[in-house]
Amino acid sequence: MRVSVDVNDPGFAAFKRLGGFGRIKVLLNGQALRRCITADSKTGWATVYEEDDQGRPIFNSKRNAARRKRVRGKIEITVKRYAT
Repeated sequence: MRVSVDVNDPGFAAFKRLGGFGRIKVLLNGQALRRCITADSKTGWATVYEEDDQGRPIFNSKRNAARRKRVRGKIEITVKRYAT
């Protein structure tokens, strides 16, 4: 499965269908990923915003966008289900 917060990514439709922010959790090798933009459990990669030692996003040299990096491993995408 592929999910993404980027409206131009094919995973955005799944992100919306599954409930969006607060409902989807992405794990890399069993550890929760912070600041995840796109994750693909089938191919085993995720794109996340880079963070400094204090957990703040690292910006590019122009300071107009946060830097991104791709991480690889066992990706699990879990969805929180609420009782109705």
